[in-house]
Amino acid sequence: MTRKSGLCCGSLLGLAFAFGPRATLAQDMPPDHGAAAGAPLYVQDLPVGTISVRITRPSMTEPIAGADVVGTWTTKSGGHGSATVKTGADGRAIFSEVPAGATFGAKAEIEGENLATAQFPVPAEGGTRLRSRLGGHRRDDGATGARLDRQP
Repeated sequence: MTRKSGLCCGSLLGLAFAFGPRATLAQDMPPDHGAAAGAPLYVQDLPVGTISVRITRPSMTEPIAGADVVGTWTTKSGGHGSATVKTGADGRAIFSEVPAGATFGAKAEIEGENLATAQFPVPAEGGTRLRSRLGGHRRDDGATGARLDRQP
């Protein structure tokens, strides 16, 4: 083996030790569904002004049906609106005809737990999907603009 190929193999071996265990550890970790929960997902398959708020148990496979979700919004001109929508069998509360450009937020109290979103702008194209899970304990630092999560 030449000195040059020995250095190359040694470098690759060093990289494998440096990054290999971390990569394996990351693969063994369960996915952090809470990181995505509550962040607004702007979609084209919903009409403009439509906001879908889905609430589930922590497993995310058990929807919470029959819960009242209160949505409130403020338009750019300062007008206010609100609506209370029950979640369906799929755990979704669908708000429709919310003015594009308005600032929207939603809240719900389920089994004694208060869930609330931060405010976020309603897009001018397409709709918005939000997801929350009952029993979520992560808190948002406010940077993402929307999170349904446990409130003290």
